[in-house]
Amino acid sequence: MNVVHYLVKKDDFSVRRWSESPLPEEIAEGEILLRIDKFAFTANNLSYATAGEGIGYWRLFPTEEGWGRIPVWGFADVVASRCDEVPVGERVYGFFPMSSHLVMKPSAIKSERFMDLAESRQSLPPLYNVYERLSSETCEYKELEDEQMLFFPLFATSFIVHDFLLDNENFGADNVIISSASSKTALGTAGLIQKDPRLDVRVIALTSLKNKKFCESLGYYDEVFAYDEIESLPENLDSVFLDYTGDPKIMDRIAARLGEHVKHGTVVGFTHSAAPGAIKRNSAGYELFFAPVRFAKRFQDWGAEGLRTRIYEAWFSLVQDAKAWGDVRRVRGKSEVDAVFEDALRGNFKPTTLYSLSVA
Repeated sequence: MNVVHYLVKKDDFSVRRWSESPLPEEIAEGEILLRIDKFAFTANNLSYATAGEGIGYWRLFPTEEGWGRIPVWGFADVVASRCDEVPVGERVYGFFPMSSHLVMKPSAIKSERFMDLAESRQSLPPLYNVYERLSSETCEYKELEDEQMLFFPLFATSFIVHDFLLDNENFGADNVIISSASSKTALGTAGLIQKDPRLDVRVIALTSLKNKKFCESLGYYDEVFAYDEIESLPENLDSVFLDYTGDPKIMDRIAARLGEHVKHGTVVGFTHSAAPGAIKRNSAGYELFFAPVRFAKRFQDWGAEGLRTRIYEAWFSLVQDAKAWGDVRRVRGKSEVDAVFEDALRGNFKPTTLYSLSVA
């Protein structure tokens, strides 16, 4: 059996290939070998790739010079172990590459979770190095594996953006404008705002024309505008602008239309970026919202379990909505995985189609 990796060129995501190597005959003391069973793939994974150099996502799973392994959230099973505390048969959830297998060296091992000691990962926020152990009695919602890997990582960002707005009293604005409104992170943010009586604000969506009806159908947005309708926004709309596109042209158009009425603008994601590159400021100066910094604050405020409990409780409420409109498609095999990636790259994803992938 071989280890299979999906590689993309860091400077041109349209160029990608499969790499294969023999399965390790032996792993080192303290290590485990995981077979990656399945992983979610959404437009957010392209955001990881786009920010691969700027934030450091490429360092999570280093490979050949000039090439990268895109991080994904998924589930894996331990198939070999030289770590007594993490036995063969253990199932775990966390951050993986688009590969068939991964060697890890668990550390900080607890009954609920462990961390990976890989040297390349130590400079990144701990959020990306934590793996949940599904055999744990305390691991909730085991029956929602697909929903967990598809929504929870994105929703965690939604949660912390909502928490940021709440902490800042929405910067005194009466509206929140959310671009790429059909993306899952944006939907989570909008849903949390709408369900929270502490934020008495209107939520306004910006989306593509093809996704406008979908956004209108959810009940999360008070008003929905297509991108070509940005110039129809009221000029005096005091707002917080949450950009999930990473598209400087959209940011510039919002700045031109609303000017100082944007009380705070931040770039949360990169769903519309057509190619990788440095994170650029637009002419309005909207800056990157780096979620791990905010998570670190709440980790200090609430502790690991307090933060985790708050996120899971909020997520479980919204995931019931998603189960009503989402269609989970399970895709296996190299050519099928590549076809899904091509659709994502071309912007052909439908918001209602949710992909659970496996390379083998």
